[in-house]
Parts: sequence; structure tokens; C-alpha cells
Amino acid sequence: APEIGKGLSDYSFVEQKMMRWLTHRLRLPGRHRGARLESALKIIRDDCGGDGLRSLVDFGGGGGNDALFYAKNGYDVVCADFPSPWDAHLAERFRLHGVSCRLEDVRAISAEHRFDVLTSMDVLEHIYDVEAALASMLSLVRSGGYLVVQEDFFNVNYDVEHVDKNRFYHKKVPKYFSAFAEQLPSPGYVNVFRQTASDALGREE
Repeated sequence: APEIGKGLSDYSFVEQKMMRWLTHRLRLPGRHRGARLESALKIIRDDCGGDGLRSLVDFGGGGGNDALFYAKNGYDVVCADFPSPWDAHLAERFRLHGVSCRLEDVRAISAEHRFDVLTSMDVLEHIYDVEAALASMLSLVRSGGYLVVQEDFFNVNYDVEHVDKNRFYHKKVPKYFSAFAEQLPSPGYVNVFRQTASDALGREE
């Protein structure tokens, strides 16, 4: 915690960055992103009659903004991403917001735990093996569960944050999911699917 009488410039760069994150950025997603998330959740609620959806995994949850939104909307949330030195601070962020979100390594989530809902917002364009990521997503959703995927392949750029080859996948996510999931009518910026296969990996339920 900041010490009384100590100015921000007296802290190291990393400490300053962390304090800014835990103060100025302790908030839910911005208005436009929050509206997108709420729109997707409404599509799901309307499709299933609002019944029995509790568990949600945020695939590529990053800094936890979306996970916070889902938790505050009544979901039991797993925020899944690569392990990071910031995980302890992220756990504290959830605590300060009064929500319980479990942090897990996205590569090590047991497929035995099948979720009601999986969300992945602006994640796929950062991943090298997109097909493997899509298969992993499908394996984590129970039959009749939902996938909410927003991709930004159209805006892939040449910096280290994106994989340039992923431009190829623009608008192709529905095609990859089509054998296992039905796409629901949804706004163009987000794809909502209902898992229709009993098991996307061919296992018994």
C-alpha cells in the first residue's frame, strides 16, 4: 500500500504501474465493451429461458475486466490465462471488488470440468495455433452450453501483440465451430454459439 508522505515518483516504475492499475483501473469494462458483453449474455439468457447457467470460463481473461463483469452478473467465474507475475495482484483486484473469481492456467484446465458458458473476447488474434485454441474452447463447454467469441483478426497489426498470419482467420470462426455448435443470431461484432455436439472431442458425456 502507498506510504503516507511518499509521492508517486518515489516508487519504482513497476510499483507505480501496479498502483495505477489497482486504483485508476479498478472498474468494470467501459460502456461500449460492457454493452457488448451484456448483449451476448442476454442472447444466451433468451435462448435458454434464463435457466441453470452458473459456471463460466473467461478464456484468455487477461487483466480480469470481463471476469469482473460476469461475476457481478451472477456467474461462478474462472479467469483463465497464462500464469503471470501479476496474478497475485489480479486476485487482490477481485477481492477489492467483492467477487470470487478463480484464476487458472488456460493450458491446464481439466476438460472434465465442462462449463455452461465460455467467453473469449479479443483473444484469438494473439494466439499462434488458432485451431488448437478453438478445439480447447469446444472441449470446455458442456452439451447445450454456450460460447461467446469476439475476434479482431481484421485489425491484426505487425507489433508483438498479434500474430500476422492470423489475418487469414477473419470471419472464419463460425466455419470452424459449425460441426459442433449452432450460431445464434447476434450482433456482427460478437459470435454466440450453442454447443450441439454431446462432446466435441468424441468422448462420452
